[in-house]
Amino acid sequence: MGQSWESFVIETLIVAAPQSTEARFYRTSAGAEIDLVLTLPGGQLWAIEIKRSSAPTLEKGFHFACADLKPKQPNPTGNRERRRVHAPGRGLPLYICWRARCEVWLDEVECHVLEQGDSFWFESNRGHRWFNPTNKQTVILWVNTPPTF
Repeated sequence: MGQSWESFVIETLIVAAPQSTEARFYRTSAGAEIDLVLTLPGGQLWAIEIKRSSAPTLEKGFHFACADLKPKQPNPTGNRERRRVHAPGRGLPLYICWRARCEVWLDEVECHVLEQGDSFWFESNRGHRWFNPTNKQTVILWVNTPPTF
């Protein structure tokens, strides 16, 4: 399941990425590894590690690879304070802000502002919506996992 999940996520991210985004993987003989490296238009580099787990962790090979490449976005789960614990058996929405800025509102009382390159995930049983607070076009990727995850 792990490889097919990884392939599905990679394909989804590539299709949803801004036009002219370059996609590749990174692996060295010393064990540094990144599942997906995206070079966005303008040269911004993102390193994405794909995990199918209720408690994902980043391996040291990912950290070594990030030290080599120095990406702007080295962690697809976003900033540490935005992480949430996921209870197995519930769906999991994930928002990734590709361009500009957006707000993700949970239960109409909790607001999380996402800048370009940020991501955010949360329990799917919470009421949620996203909002563009700017007059610029915002591009986001919204991914949902099924409740059986």
